[in-house]
Amino acid sequence: MRLLAGLGTRAARLGFGVAVVGVLTFLTLPTLIVVLASFNPTPVLNFPPAGFSLRWYAMLSERPDFWRGLVNTLVVAAGATALGLVVATGAAVTLQRGRIAGAHLVAAALLSPLVVPGVLIGIGLLFVAVHADLVASLWILLVGHTVMVLPFALRAIWTSLDELDPILERAAETLGARPARVLWSVVLPLARPGLLAAVLFSAIMSINEFAVSLFLVGRRTQTLPVVLFNYTMAYVDPTIAAVSTVFVAGTLLVTIVIDRLVGLPRVLRLEEPR
Repeated sequence: MRLLAGLGTRAARLGFGVAVVGVLTFLTLPTLIVVLASFNPTPVLNFPPAGFSLRWYAMLSERPDFWRGLVNTLVVAAGATALGLVVATGAAVTLQRGRIAGAHLVAAALLSPLVVPGVLIGIGLLFVAVHADLVASLWILLVGHTVMVLPFALRAIWTSLDELDPILERAAETLGARPARVLWSVVLPLARPGLLAAVLFSAIMSINEFAVSLFLVGRRTQTLPVVLFNYTMAYVDPTIAAVSTVFVAGTLLVTIVIDRLVGLPRVLRLEEPR
């Protein structure tokens, strides 16, 4: 019986390992194909590559629209991350302590971009931009990206706050600290993993946002995803693969830096709010 039980345990572990390898392969294989296709010397995007060439990476320097789109993407992502972090922190502190009437309705409204299609949000913001004379400006684009990243920042910070021990706050108040000092010196430092997760999620969501951006950008304010979309409508060369590879390398580098500085397991170890 023990032998059979041992064989069953080994078979289960082997099956689990095979499943994990299969899932990881399924997730990483498309990225690997894109990376390899970016070195294809032929002017047509295909796989497997017919050889090795860096000509498509060299062509990136000849595309000012790509670089302008990258700058717009980074500027909007930085602004949306900062603004979303401030709004989400204030909302999370207020909602987590239940100091306002209808807290659940407010939370549902702030989290609604998770379920409302981005196309509808983009169309709605386009009408707002027309009436506010902000069509094709970075300001309306910043608002749109902030709306989209706010739910992710709110969930991360709210979860982190929900895990804090309220005794620590009461101890600080007993020692004479004002509410603002308690928030700044006790609550926010202890909620740092949630804040870092909010920054990480917000930046990723903003950089990859496409549906909302498509309705709000102009010729000079296009983000990189929109630039790439327009490029693929006219060309099918491996330049797109080269840009994607640069994006993957940049994301990997940022992930490594964050992991070295604060540790991703600590940042991403989040549970559902109670």
